[in-house]
Amino acid sequence: MNIGVPEIAFFKWQRNRGVAEMRLFEFDGKTDAIVNAPPTATGRAKLDKLTVLLIFGFTLSDVDKHE
Repeated sequence: MNIGVPEIAFFKWQRNRGVAEMRLFEFDGKTDAIVNAPPTATGRAKLDKLTVLLIFGFTLSDVDKHE
């Protein structure tokens, strides 16, 4: 029997990293020749997601205590 069990993470750190490279070319409209070609641009992205499970208890009552 296959039973799925949900994850209960007390502490979890997910790290996501991304890199993108882009190169642009500028062409002359009449001759289709490359006029300008700047160097390759690199973009970076970072996303960290932290999960912390906190458990605390408290009591709330409006009843007076008897002695």
